[in-house]
Amino acid sequence: MTRSDYFRGLGLTAAAGVALAIVLCLFGGTNWFSFYGWATVALVTLPAVAYVLWHRLPQTGRSKWRALLYVVPVALLALIQIGYWLAFFTYGPANPTFGIVRDMVRTNTGFAMPWLAAILLAFWAWLFWSAAGRREHEGLADVVQSAPNLTLPQ
Repeated sequence: MTRSDYFRGLGLTAAAGVALAIVLCLFGGTNWFSFYGWATVALVTLPAVAYVLWHRLPQTGRSKWRALLYVVPVALLALIQIGYWLAFFTYGPANPTFGIVRDMVRTNTGFAMPWLAAILLAFWAWLFWSAAGRREHEGLADVVQSAPNLTLPQ
């Protein structure tokens, strides 16, 4: 997978994710989308992003297992989001435990959430940036070697 294939794969996946988000928002409604939408989009697009990372990372001299550094947190966060709201609406007002737990977590860790999100996003940016890197042999030396009739001025 070339660097342009890598960017094309990520771009197509992002476009498909945005299209899916629009469709889910239109047909599911804004309330449904606010509870399940982004987590659903993340789970649907996750295999495509994993595929692109899995095939690109070895070509940049990095382990393909680094793709799991994106897959595992995204899958866990999306499943927690969907699972929480599914349980919350399944048990309804007869069991206020989920609302109480949510308020306790937000009260005690709410100050750290923006920082945790920023750290996670910076970590993912590093992962995607490292996957976009070039192979060592894609540099200028390869271009010069591939043109044997090229003579450099003395």
